[in-house]
Amino acid sequence: MVNRGRRGRTRTARNKIKFEHRLVLANWLLDLFEAMSLEDLAKVMKDSDFEGLTENNITKFHQILTLRLFERAELSNDILLAYD
Repeated sequence: MVNRGRRGRTRTARNKIKFEHRLVLANWLLDLFEAMSLEDLAKVMKDSDFEGLTENNITKFHQILTLRLFERAELSNDILLAYD
């Protein structure tokens, strides 16, 4: 017996769609960070060297984001720093 969701689609067909293709926000995020997939975006950030804080109390994660991005209006380094 096939398990069907509320809209009549089989769950197996829905599960074959990659997570990043399910959400519009995820696609916007990938475009913003110039990555093809969430795995590509995370690849650079998985290194344990980016955990913790700098001597200025800024996360090392912030550093990798600013190094990966060039300055842009949608997400400037100042905006990233404010969220940090």
